[in-house]
Amino acid sequence: LTAVATFLCVGSYMPAMKGMRQCGAVGFCCTAWVCLQEKGYKKAVLWILLACTFHRSSAIFFAMVILKKIPANRKVFLLAAAAAAAFSVWGSRIIYWVIRFIPVYAARYGRGRWEISTANGIKVLWFIIALIIIELAFTTDWKNSENHIVFEIMLCSMAYLGINIVGQSFDGFDRLAIFFQPFLILLFEAGGKCFEKKTSRLYYTGVTASMLLLFLRVSSTAQYQYTPFW
Repeated sequence: LTAVATFLCVGSYMPAMKGMRQCGAVGFCCTAWVCLQEKGYKKAVLWILLACTFHRSSAIFFAMVILKKIPANRKVFLLAAAAAAAFSVWGSRIIYWVIRFIPVYAARYGRGRWEISTANGIKVLWFIIALIIIELAFTTDWKNSENHIVFEIMLCSMAYLGINIVGQSFDGFDRLAIFFQPFLILLFEAGGKCFEKKTSRLYYTGVTASMLLLFLRVSSTAQYQYTPFW
């Protein structure tokens, strides 16, 4: 009991649990999305509710139930893209207005509460994501109902972009982007299917190289500089 109490007290537990519980919530939300693809709406809602018991920010994933009902076509895509762009520019103002009614969040989040990270190399990733989304918007056959899943992936990737951009001016908001990060893997996969075999290989090579370069860029910052034991 003394060992457990010490573990809880000296600072080992809280930092680890803070990240683990949100990652656990993301996992439950991913399971909920799979249930939505199988038209298991009740199961999906239950998974999201379970995720909310781990992290309240999981409530944002209820939007996926609505998104599933939105028709997939270029017109809706353009409207969604315009909304995402507007949110990226004026989103922080909207959030500041909303949290006025939630004192706990008003005291905890916002400029100056935490240290806001600079974009730097992440802009390369934003650019790649935007290009793939545009490519899919104009090459996907939207008359095929099976491609609705591609539409969902695109919208979730746009949500990731918008949240990340707004997070540059609003401390803590970028934490919501973690719920949409898994869709980036699906986005890069879907992007490669738009090309012929040889071009597809070139595409995957380019995306992989860009990701590795971004990783090296991030790992070279002062926060993540590690010296190997050898």
